[in-house]
This record gives sequence, structure tokens and C-alpha cells, in this order.
Amino acid sequence: MLSDIYLDKVTDEQFLAALYKAPLAFEPGSSYEYSNTNYRLLAFIIEKLSGMKYCDYVKKNIFDKCGMTKTTSMALGDMTYKPAGFEELVNYGFTDKEGYPACPNNSRGDGGIHSCLSDMVRFDRALFGGKLLKKSSMELLLKEENGYCCGLIKDEKGYSHSGSSFTCTSNNKIIESGEFGHIYVIKLERTGAASQSDGDDPMAGTRYVKGTFSDGVYVNEYAKIKFNVPEGFTQDPEKELAQRKNMGISFAETKKDKTMLKAQTYDASFWQESTSICIEFSFFNSRQAMPGDPAYNEDKLLTDYIAFNSFGVKEAGGTQKETSRGKIKLGGQEYLKAETVISIGDMHVCYYARKIDDDVILFMSISFPKNRTAEEFEKCFE
Repeated sequence: MLSDIYLDKVTDEQFLAALYKAPLAFEPGSSYEYSNTNYRLLAFIIEKLSGMKYCDYVKKNIFDKCGMTKTTSMALGDMTYKPAGFEELVNYGFTDKEGYPACPNNSRGDGGIHSCLSDMVRFDRALFGGKLLKKSSMELLLKEENGYCCGLIKDEKGYSHSGSSFTCTSNNKIIESGEFGHIYVIKLERTGAASQSDGDDPMAGTRYVKGTFSDGVYVNEYAKIKFNVPEGFTQDPEKELAQRKNMGISFAETKKDKTMLKAQTYDASFWQESTSICIEFSFFNSRQAMPGDPAYNEDKLLTDYIAFNSFGVKEAGGTQKETSRGKIKLGGQEYLKAETVISIGDMHVCYYARKIDDDVILFMSISFPKNRTAEEFEKCFE
């Protein structure tokens, strides 16, 4: 169980044994996929070769050399605030009863570091100033393949990498400027607020009415939806949906993306843990989403949302490609459908949009692995 890892109930030996038994996603050398697990394996290798605990090794060889006096690795009590809105995660076993992350020891190599803006700037300056790596190692670090380096995403402006946890999102970007040299842009943002972003109701002033879920059937009479949720699917709690929205807003880099996401409300979400299949229903206030475009419609919404999601996929080291777009009838209603493929995990995501009235656009998504089809779930509409 994933919660056993978060609660430090899994030993290194058990972790490695399970990893060795896991099937290959593809033959080595035939494809690429970002993997946090590989960074954890690197931490094991560091401990084996150095004879030191990983947390002690990075303190001596990275934090101290960079002058990062406020940064620690895997310090259980080293939290500066109490996260909000994590009651459900306590039940899942991902946090303790106070809402603090419960997995400091099992996040080494791929997480578990507590830092701040000033120390992250010190790290960037030391790395790109030649204090941490010799020239040949730096060249290896920045060697690009398909837009990805050794832990950094390469774009036309420079390098970056983002991440998130139950408590915050982060993005570290190094811009190469001929005029100013290296420019460091670092964003840390707290997440987990259970309320709608900025305390505003994006559906205020519309005729939107929230749907219901009972006896395995999701119904939204306002949007004329009746969906028979497949067996084995769990409904996401309200606070999880609010957290997901706020994390999306904090991750967005453009005003257009933030405006669009703030105009969204999640109505319902269902997922199956064993398969990672997720089915989501949300609504956009089109007047609020794009106030300068009174003709904002389903086609524009799909284009904007896929572009935003593709940016996040790229930050994680993957790509998202739209393969088709056209109209489809579900439950007697006509939708605009866009099919996409995400290289990470070879996942497929289908997006559906339908204009309900002058103010609101219904937006749905179904994500599923390549061995499943969208038709399996589309037939669940009545």
C-alpha cells in the first residue's frame, strides 16, 4: 500500500524487492519516462558508496558548500506551518493526525528536503557558478535529450524543474540572459486551502446547480447528465477537489491560465486506485474565464486547457499530444471531444466540452492507460 511507504512502514529491502518484481514499462533504451523512483535509487547508491546517511551526505556536500543554513533533509519536526485542509489525508495514512507529512525517511533522493527562497538562490548560484560541480560534470548535467537534462527541463530560455507535495508547490527556473547572465526565478507557494480560490464562488450569478452522487449514479440535472459510475471507483472528497483546483492555479504561470482556472468549479471526480483511471466533471463560468472574449466557447476552452496541461506534463519531463478532435453524443447530448496521449506512463486523456447556456461550459475528462478505451466509460452515460 502507498500509505505504508508514507508512514515509514516499508524497509529499504522491501522497497527494492518490490521494485525488482515490478514489470518493465518498456525495454531499457527504447523509450523515456521521468521517474522519481530512479532518484531514490541514486540515494541508495550514495549511501552505499559513501558509507553515510543520505541526509548527512547532502548536508556536508551540498547544503554546507552552498551556505544553505536554513535547509534540511528529512527532518521530521521541521515544519514552519500547519497545513490546512488535510483531514482526508489523515484517513488515507498520508499525514499524521496534525496534518504533517508522515514520510520524511521514505522521501530521500526524490523529496524530503525543507528549504526556503534565499537558500534556493544560494544553491542555484553555487551550481551555475562552478562551486558544486567541475566543468565536465556540469556539461553532463546540462546535456539535453528530448528537452530533458539530468534533473532539469530545458527550454529556449534556460532550465527549470517544478514539484509539489501535500503542503506546497515549487518551481525553480534558471534563465540564461546575454545581458544579465543567469537570472534565477524561484516560486514557492503553500497549497491545501480547502476553500475556493480567493474565497470567490466562480458560479455566482449563473444558473449552475451542483450534481449529486447516490447508489452508484452521478446526476446533474442542470447539465442534463446521468452517469453510471463503474464498480470499484471512489468519489474524491470536496476538500480534495478544492485542493486540486488551488494547486492548479498556483502552478499556472500566465494570467490567462490563472483566470481560466479560477472560473472553474469541480462538480465531481471518481477514480480507481488499481488502474489510475480518473473521471472528472467540472464547470467553467465562460464570462469569468475569458472576460475579454464574449464568444468564448467549447473549442477555445479545450485548446486552452490542453495547452495548460501540456505545460505541466512538460515540466514533469513528458509530452502531451492531441490526436483528434470532433463531435460525439453522450446521453443524448452533443459534446466536442479531444483525444490526447501523454508520454508519461503512456496515458490517454479524453476531454469533453459542452456549452450549457450563455454563462457556463461543462468540461469533462477521462484519463486511462493505453490498454483501456474511452468507449468503456462513454457508454456509462444515459
